[in-house]
Parts: sequence; structure tokens; C-alpha cells
Amino acid sequence: MNTVFCLVYLECSTRTRNIDTALVGPIISSTRESAIDAVFGYVKNRINDGLSDVFDNYVESSSEFEELGINGTWDLINNDYDEKLALVNYYFDSVDEDDMHSYYEIKELPTSSFIEQLQDADAIEIDGNFVRNFNLLTPEDVAGGDLGSYVEAHYADNELDIQYEFNLEQVKGAYFDPNARCWNVDGHYVNLVKFAK
Repeated sequence: MNTVFCLVYLECSTRTRNIDTALVGPIISSTRESAIDAVFGYVKNRINDGLSDVFDNYVESSSEFEELGINGTWDLINNDYDEKLALVNYYFDSVDEDDMHSYYEIKELPTSSFIEQLQDADAIEIDGNFVRNFNLLTPEDVAGGDLGSYVEAHYADNELDIQYEFNLEQVKGAYFDPNARCWNVDGHYVNLVKFAK
């Protein structure tokens, strides 16, 4: 499944009436590392534009950083994604005070919807059970008002015999779970399989 990484962040006064005006993003990246680079660039610029005390405190929080000094610490951080992420987290935690809001988030998102992927799938795996043949309602069925089971899949082996059915509302409510790396459809983990041609 193709995914992208969506970055949003904000930093503003708690007196800001409309926080949406301070929100930056979404910034879409093809890799998690490039999304981290984007928010790290913001943090680095903020530190260099007058918030060097945040970085000084960060350096003082680690004996390793103190030994490296300011320039050595920057060199280490600039070349290590885990260190970049640690500084980003430290920065947003540090500036999120009583008079400031600060926040960032990187979410992994699929590049196409569950329904699009489902219509293109050759097989389906539900809760770890692989089903080669499954049935979908056609667009004509949906347009005609037939809103029964949108997906029907039957799994059987020597021990199990399971009939899976998802209606249109359950399919529309499917969401991508980046931790499981699959779709969650009404509490079921669903992977869609496309065979190479």
C-alpha cells in the first residue's frame, strides 16, 4: 500500500483567537524522514532566530552533548534522524507553556481510499484470514439503492468457517491504522492484496 506522511505544526500565543491561522500544513512528504526534516528545519530556524536558550537547555540536559559542545551537538543532530526527532520533541515541549500553544504531528496516510483499493484488489485478508474470492456491490447496485452487504468474503479451512460482511457505512468508515499497517473496518483488520501482473 502506498502511503505519504502528513505534517502539521503550530506555535502561537494562547491569546490567539483562531488557532487555525497559526497552523502550518499539511505538508505532504513521501517518507517519514523527510517530514521530520521539514519540522526540524522549522525548529532549527526558531532556535537560530532568538530561542537559543531552548537549545542551550537541551545541550545541558545531556552529558554527551555537553562534551560535544554547541557545534559538535549541531553536527550530531544534523546527521541523525533520531536526534532530530528528539530535539523537535524537546523544542515543542519546551515552548508549550502557559502563554503559548505548540504542537506538531506526523501522520502516515494512504494515497487512495479504502473503497478505491478494495475495487482494485485481487484478494482480501481479514483478521489474518486470506480470502481469494470476495464479492462487492457494483456501482450500479449502490446507485439503485441496494445497500445490503457492500463486501462479502467467505473464509474456510479445516478449523474455521467465517462469513465476513461489511455494509456500505462500515466500508465508508474504514480508517488506515499506521501501527498495524492495514485498514480497520468496524474493528476488523483488513489488508487488500493486488497481485503483480
